[in-house]
Amino acid sequence: MQFGFVRAGDGILHAHAAVGEAAGGVDLTVTAVSGVSSSTSPGGIITPSAAVKNQGVADLVSGTLRFYLSANSTFDGSDQLLGSTSVSAISAGATVNSAL
Repeated sequence: MQFGFVRAGDGILHAHAAVGEAAGGVDLTVTAVSGVSSSTSPGGIITPSAAVKNQGVADLVSGTLRFYLSANSTFDGSDQLLGSTSVSAISAGATVNSAL
């Protein structure tokens, strides 16, 4: 699993894809994160979304996509969870887009 991120005004929006039920061989990566811009002001409304690719050889049955706000480009325990959404099946080699 990997993280993707995009700069947003005073913070960084991270997306994290995690495997739920899956056979071995699932390898998720966040290939793009969007929904915020450098002009997003504090207190502004954002609609985060991310593209998640299964670069593995097995199909994903289910998973979770979580969005975090951070003060920097390093994902760590101080980042604030904005919310999460379920990711349905992703075939091996396929990419899906999901929004919060």
